[in-house]
Amino acid sequence: MGLHPTRSTIRRGVIVLLASFAMQAASGVMGTAFAHPRSQPATPDSRTVFPALSSEETAKLEALQHDKADSPEDAAVSIALARYAVGLARRDGNTNLLKLAGKTLEPWDHVDEPPTDILIIRANVRQIDHRFDTALADLDKVIAREPKNPQARLSRAFVLATTGKARDAARDCARILPNVSLIIRETCAARMLSLSGRARKSLERLEASLQVIRSNSPGEKAFALSVAAEIAARLGEAEKADAFLAELVAADPRSVYARAAYADFLIDQGRIAQARKILGDEPHTEVMLLLRTLASAGDADDAAHLAASKINSRMADDIVRGDYSHAREYARYALAILEDPQTAFDYAQRNWSAQKEPVDARILVDAAAALGNMGVVEEVAAWAKAAGLEDMALDARLIAARQET
Repeated sequence: MGLHPTRSTIRRGVIVLLASFAMQAASGVMGTAFAHPRSQPATPDSRTVFPALSSEETAKLEALQHDKADSPEDAAVSIALARYAVGLARRDGNTNLLKLAGKTLEPWDHVDEPPTDILIIRANVRQIDHRFDTALADLDKVIAREPKNPQARLSRAFVLATTGKARDAARDCARILPNVSLIIRETCAARMLSLSGRARKSLERLEASLQVIRSNSPGEKAFALSVAAEIAARLGEAEKADAFLAELVAADPRSVYARAAYADFLIDQGRIAQARKILGDEPHTEVMLLLRTLASAGDADDAAHLAASKINSRMADDIVRGDYSHAREYARYALAILEDPQTAFDYAQRNWSAQKEPVDARILVDAAAALGNMGVVEEVAAWAKAAGLEDMALDARLIAARQET
């Protein structure tokens, strides 16, 4: 099955999402002079109930939506609603909450100079939705306006890293040094340096920081733990990665992104029973559905069939809409479950055109090698060498692919 815009990860984002969350947790509304956009008043029909939320969270969300309906042109009200919705979406992986945040900010799409916080939150929404170019445009505008804005610098650094520009990202990390907490500075620097030839030193430095720094912000610590786990896993330090991820999940068991990252790692390690326990029984996002399916491969239980059925349905719906934001997950699914390397390769290539993190390189090599496409395998190898990327799992894939030719 090829990809056509006609009818017919996993650890994705967790680091970028937690980076943005860490900064938002440590900062308040940063602007007071708000533009007044053209806006249509919100209607009661837009006040959606999200069953996964606690009663307190639902009450707060509904109160913010009422405020928005009463004051549709008040930027502070829109910022409060969008920021809260994005925070919940990060934790739960709920795309409806993300859509709510995006819709809340839509009136400012027609304003030449939206408020700084509008631009930052809109960039976060666009980044999560894989609209990296427009996310960077928003962040560029903030930084041109406020060169020392730490949240914009940090967010841009991680979007740049996602698109394979770690060295450019490192410069943004360096520019935030005087303006944020030490753990955020150390984590940002470690992440970028680890992608450009200094992974082991970055991990050692971040480990030392985690031991001596006691942050009062759970978001900041989660950010550091997620980066430390990712670096350790790439270096083959499985025990360290496991410890970091276990601590990450223990700190916030409801976080879909933390659970997905840990389950993905456990599946890679062959620890399927533990992965299933971490995943739980309600995998509603594409990432969780994929992991549930991978953890149930070969089983005939109803849960496994249901998860696979949902992924198939969402893949078809996304193709109809021309939405390839989950190309990474679909590539893995097509290769591991459908055993369809051509479809996997099509998705992996489309994903690679948008984002170039280590996991994306591994997925593309897997799919290309399954087709015997050594040209693409060597292109990825050249990219990794130029970047100075240290990734034992990628290295093993490259060696295996070359040996098979």
